[in-house]
Amino acid sequence: MANGLISPDRRRLLLTAALLPLAGCGFQPVYGEGSPASDLLGQVAIATVAGNARTAYFMREQLVRRLGRAPTDPAYNLRAGVEMTTRGAAIAQDNEITRYSVLGNAEWELWRSGTAEPVATGLVESATSYSATESTFATRTAGRDAERRLAVDLAERIVIGVSLAAADLAA
Repeated sequence: MANGLISPDRRRLLLTAALLPLAGCGFQPVYGEGSPASDLLGQVAIATVAGNARTAYFMREQLVRRLGRAPTDPAYNLRAGVEMTTRGAAIAQDNEITRYSVLGNAEWELWRSGTAEPVATGLVESATSYSATESTFATRTAGRDAERRLAVDLAERIVIGVSLAAADLAA
């Protein structure tokens, strides 16, 4: 160890030693080759997301980006609905709102094609915020960006839920 730094060889050894316990417990990457979650990629048709049009669009686009475009005869269908609320989070002495919080939740259901009951469901929640400025345009732009960030985060949380449910679906 020179100057308080760990050598590359020692770092590699420590990393390998840290990962050894995971090998014995059956740890498998979610999207590892042959994993149930990787088998879902490109096999899930994403329905139109219910909710505010702009937010629903961003959420659906992220879901498609992460789960892939489904063929014309998909194995699964994913339905989701999103709700968002915006509220003032910080108020100045002159009663002007200087910061907003955007809270969102999304319910989702995964259906095996041709079945009447969902095989997995979930509810995800997230929050973000943005600052108000002197400019109405800048504040609206920041608000729209916050909605987009929230929609993308909610979609990521849905993908995690679907990925975790994939192991049960494979069984």
